[in-house]
Amino acid sequence: VITGTGPALSPAALGHPVLAFVHLEVTQGHLDEVGDALAAVPEIIEAFSTTGGGDLLTRVVARDNGHLEDVIQQLIQLPGVVRTRTEVALRERVAYRVLPLVEAVGRTAGTP
Repeated sequence: VITGTGPALSPAALGHPVLAFVHLEVTQGHLDEVGDALAAVPEIIEAFSTTGGGDLLTRVVARDNGHLEDVIQQLIQLPGVVRTRTEVALRERVAYRVLPLVEAVGRTAGTP
């Protein structure tokens, strides 16, 4: 159940206060290669394969909007990336958390 321990780092405190979600459409058959290439971009802090309007969803941090544009331009140039769509986060409303889920599972454990 516990997947790790350690400090929680703040990208904003590291000088990267801009957070964006960048959706990438990928040429069929190139998902693994693009995923591997994303791992080499330090501003990408998470990436997921998805269903829906894109093939990959990345969580990207940047120093400012100009830097974000530079990162997006870098992503567009990766072999296999067809198109990107970016959404900039304005404010975090619910921080990453799992404890409420654990509590809910605990309450329902043992109920038919």
